[in-house]
Amino acid sequence: MIHIGLCDDDKASLKIISTYLQKFMNEFEKEVWITLFTNGEEIIRYLDEEKRLDIAFLDIDMAGKKGIQTAYELKKRNRQLIIAFLTGHAEYALEAFEVEAAGYLVKPVNERKLKRLLVKSLKEAAAEQSRMKLSSLTVTDENIKKKIQQNKILYIEKNRNQSLIYTAEHIYCVYESMKSLAEKVDEFLWQINQGLIVNCSYIIKIEKGKVWLKNGLDYTIGRRYLKEVKGKYFDMTKTQD
Repeated sequence: MIHIGLCDDDKASLKIISTYLQKFMNEFEKEVWITLFTNGEEIIRYLDEEKRLDIAFLDIDMAGKKGIQTAYELKKRNRQLIIAFLTGHAEYALEAFEVEAAGYLVKPVNERKLKRLLVKSLKEAAAEQSRMKLSSLTVTDENIKKKIQQNKILYIEKNRNQSLIYTAEHIYCVYESMKSLAEKVDEFLWQINQGLIVNCSYIIKIEKGKVWLKNGLDYTIGRRYLKEVKGKYFDMTKTQD
């Protein structure tokens, strides 16, 4: 099933566009779950609650948090999310490409062009999901070899002579050093100190030499890792500023 978020402060537009999207997905014979939002804060909060989105259609010129700002916040929480923009002002189109959007449409939305943008977004979402599925970490947990999709790892924590790998569904207990795991994991999993590796999308903020995670915990960044971690975090968020 494909999960689509549609965010627009114009309720009439929400109704029209969601009807089109449902119609197209029926034509494609694909299951879809469409969730409607009337402002940027709502859709950000939705992801903060660990709920799934594959594609987000965002109005750029919303009251409160604008669409571009919302897109940056969503990308910080889910790097794999495909974003497309809707706007009543063509001059905003250039900003859409700063967040690597799948595309944009000027409102009032043309049905044929919306269908084309949906197809493009679906292809990008499928490619992203395939790439992430290929990226797995093989570990031995309870004397059984298991593969963990790396994008599902929230963080890895050292516990004496073990390493605990946390996902939303399970905690894997492995007898493997943090050094060994750090050499195997993907680039979006950052080593914060000698005893912690974190999925960057699970980070809320980095401040005063500490990293704050979505589970409410905070950890001190090791001195040898501080410059690199701050640099990565700056690169990830600089366009938002």
